Amino acid sequence: MHVFMEMYVPPFSVSAKAIGLVAEISALVERYAILFSPCGAK
Repeated sequence: MHVFMEMYVPPFSVSAKAIGLVAEISALVERYAILFSPCGAK
């Protein structure tokens, strides 16, 4: 249990990582949407 407490990450930094990950994923999705959209679509 002691080791777990030392490795415990505060919820805020977990949230920050999650938000960063979501932003990264949505940027990738947007890029793919642009790549695979019909020609001329913006």
